[in-house]
Amino acid sequence: MSVVAVCNGQIQDVFHTGQSDIKRNIMVNNNTVYKIASISKHVTSIGLMKLNEQGAFRLDDDVSKFLGYQLRNPLYQNIPITFRMILSHQSSIFQGSNYDKFLDASYN
Repeated sequence: MSVVAVCNGQIQDVFHTGQSDIKRNIMVNNNTVYKIASISKHVTSIGLMKLNEQGAFRLDDDVSKFLGYQLRNPLYQNIPITFRMILSHQSSIFQGSNYDKFLDASYN
């Protein structure tokens, strides 16, 4: 784990604990790279909800309006994919086989 305390845009303190590689006994440090795929979902959701509170979009809006291209499930091309569907994991979007290759590469 790494913790960085920031106050007024300035780093005040940094703390690391644990091992980044148990087999090789490598401790976590300033150069440790973390996989953030799952954390990015939380950050993205918070950002979207802040934009929703500001009236930038409604949860049931078609995301295609904001992407600049049409996003649809090929099996249900007449059903718009909404922010609500994405945020509740009901959009029918999946990572596909290339995501596994990405994970394997990042583990290596």
